[in-house]
Amino acid sequence: MEEILISHDKPIQSLKCHLEGVYELNQFYLKEIQQNLKDDDVFKSLVSILSLFHDFGKSTEYFQKYITSEKDSKDKKKNHALLSSILTYFITDHFLKQKGGEFLFLPFFLFVIVRRHHGNLNNIEIESIKFTDEERKRLHIQIDALILDGFLNQLSNLLSYLPEEVQILFPLTKEQLHAWIDEFEIELSKIRRSWTRYVRQKSKNQNDLSDYLLICLLYSLLLDGDKNQAALRKTDVLQKRRDLPYVAVDQYKRKQNWDNTGQMNKLREKAYQEINEKVLTIHGSLFSITLPTGMGKTLA
Repeated sequence: MEEILISHDKPIQSLKCHLEGVYELNQFYLKEIQQNLKDDDVFKSLVSILSLFHDFGKSTEYFQKYITSEKDSKDKKKNHALLSSILTYFITDHFLKQKGGEFLFLPFFLFVIVRRHHGNLNNIEIESIKFTDEERKRLHIQIDALILDGFLNQLSNLLSYLPEEVQILFPLTKEQLHAWIDEFEIELSKIRRSWTRYVRQKSKNQNDLSDYLLICLLYSLLLDGDKNQAALRKTDVLQKRRDLPYVAVDQYKRKQNWDNTGQMNKLREKAYQEINEKVLTIHGSLFSITLPTGMGKTLA
């Protein structure tokens, strides 16, 4: 009989249902946003990898015992984010190498995102520091305690959501995972050296925020999908974003029948018209408005 791995309690939810739910939510979100990225298919695949592997570490005996108990355990072996993040790193690294092209630090970015999906993002340089002996030992103990067949059985129905380059990695073995833990120490040293050179080169163009925005977008997608799925347990409560006509504010203003003869309202209308004219001539999607309090920034 297949062992059901638990992700959340009150009410009980299986790990499979949670991972699939996060994936479905993120597919919904992807339709709502526009990614100005060079390779949109790669981006969507990264979101799928994050969705389906961010909680891999929950399939240890330690977490399963914790989630079905009184939650008073202080045993760090129940923690799941670090183990999940290392698996995510190697899966992403394999996927991108198969795709070819220049993706540089993307596997490490996904490692950081998964590692910190229950906390806050740290400085990238801090994340590349080697593990402590305690962390390394704990990771190997967690792998020995993996209910791996249970995870792979639950994942088997979700593999079709992943690109073929990822599907061929499965089924995984504990031996492979142990090897990845040891190999990741070497990877961290390489990343640390490369990152220092990369930042030095990047600093010459301080207007390039592409890495920062990419990390924030992926992190936001994972957090929103993860937390909403855990809280809502379904996607049908989410509504598609409505397309508002560009004249909506003008129509609203006309319906209010405001008196524009007063001095203050004249200034507000002047500011409104000037902002509208500027928006039509400026490229971009994000703007800031600087006006004194009471001058109509909300409607503008």
